[in-house]
Amino acid sequence: MVPSLSSSSWSPPAAASLRVSSSPLVVPMLSVTFAVTASVGGILLALGSAIPISPYITTISFLIYLACRLIGASRAGGRAGTAPHAVLPVKAS
Repeated sequence: MVPSLSSSSWSPPAAASLRVSSSPLVVPMLSVTFAVTASVGGILLALGSAIPISPYITTISFLIYLACRLIGASRAGGRAGTAPHAVLPVKAS
């Protein structure tokens, strides 16, 4: 099965976790942690507000993604656009 790149299948927690790790064990755990953090945080922030829950969850997810993107960029050594799990070409001798 080929994953779809449509906006309906894109998951911010999964994208954020892929910026930080490439381990098949760590990525799902981070993704779930990020999703639960955004959900619970959004619910708690919306308790005393007239604004619905979804803007809070979206904002928290986006902030988590930005933080993970910064961490991924710092691990890549400043190589713009290079994810930590990217394969770089090797020069043949």
